[in-house]
Amino acid sequence: MIEHVTIAGGGVLGSQIAIQTAVSGFKVTIYDVVEEGLDGAKNKIEQYIPRFEKESKKDYSHDELRQAADSITYTTDIKEAGKEADLVIEAIIEKLPVKKDFYQDLNQACPDHTLFATNTSTLLPSDFMAETGRPDQFLAIHFANEIWHRNIAEIMRTEKTSDESFDQAVDFAKAINMVPIPLFKEQSGYILNSLLRPFFNAGYYLLATSDSSAQDIDRAWIQATGAHDGPFSIVDHIGIETPKNILQDQVEADPDQAEDWLKDTVALFESMIEKGQGGKLDGKGFYDYDGTPAFQEEGFTDQASDIGFKDFGQTSQDPDKNRDQAIYTRLLTSVLEGALKLYVKGVSEKDTIDQVWQITRDLEWGPFSVIQEIGPDQVYQVFKDRYGGRPSDLENQVLEELKN
Repeated sequence: MIEHVTIAGGGVLGSQIAIQTAVSGFKVTIYDVVEEGLDGAKNKIEQYIPRFEKESKKDYSHDELRQAADSITYTTDIKEAGKEADLVIEAIIEKLPVKKDFYQDLNQACPDHTLFATNTSTLLPSDFMAETGRPDQFLAIHFANEIWHRNIAEIMRTEKTSDESFDQAVDFAKAINMVPIPLFKEQSGYILNSLLRPFFNAGYYLLATSDSSAQDIDRAWIQATGAHDGPFSIVDHIGIETPKNILQDQVEADPDQAEDWLKDTVALFESMIEKGQGGKLDGKGFYDYDGTPAFQEEGFTDQASDIGFKDFGQTSQDPDKNRDQAIYTRLLTSVLEGALKLYVKGVSEKDTIDQVWQITRDLEWGPFSVIQEIGPDQVYQVFKDRYGGRPSDLENQVLEELKN
């Protein structure tokens, strides 16, 4: 039975997980290697309390949140952090050697029954499960930023994770008012990032290779789908530094093979950051945040063509409408392809994949419900044209799923 939870790492997500867990009635300890890290966690929690109070999917009073925050204990001693822990959620730096060393120390500090969970976003749990000393009691529980209203917990097992450990993690997620999202196989990026990353890349490609502005691209997407935001307003919210680093790593991994649009996007992001236009926190990114950003203003989509879901893969003689149809089709194709690949690989179920998109994007539709609305035959034709004459094995599975 899980009663005492230790959060290793008091950064953005570690602090959010801590207060969500504490306000749900669990004893919580935050562990960090240095006092400065614990001070940072305390400051973040103070900043998050008003947002939990105003924006959480569950109603929490200020007094409840204040009491929960005050109940959290802090330590730089890993033995102290682990000695009573029933569950440790690791949210430390995304460097494999650091994680390996941490888990070797953690295994020595915790009782035999303690369940270990990583919140890693970029690594696979199997990359360091041997170092845990208890691979059957180890898995990933991945939380989305702004946990108070993007209340999902993606729970991903390794081939060594026991059913008992997996069930424990699902029950814990429910107990802290998260929606548990089970993944049956390891998947880099889980479900959410497996949908968002290609979506962002499609936006970057359109910006780099067409005459459309970031606002044109967001506008066409919002108009067609009823979404609240587009790829570039989301990037502003995340902060341009993070996607810049991800793309830069891709370029540096194989500079000769990196496509021009990828290099151009990295250069654009670097230029924006140098100018102090790194996104919402800087007050300016692709949008100006001195007041209401343009994408949230009434009438933002007035300049877009009258398009909707049924325009997927369609063309028009009107050049403006044709442009908007092409933008929308490329963006939605990226999301649908990500969802279909997750499903045919056996990572998760269709309804679960839809649920992740609906909760995190605050929408009524998901990828698979939209396929049905557009019509699988129309989606199949777009994908067949996209893949050309020599689709990969995985792409062939996607096409077969659409035909069925």
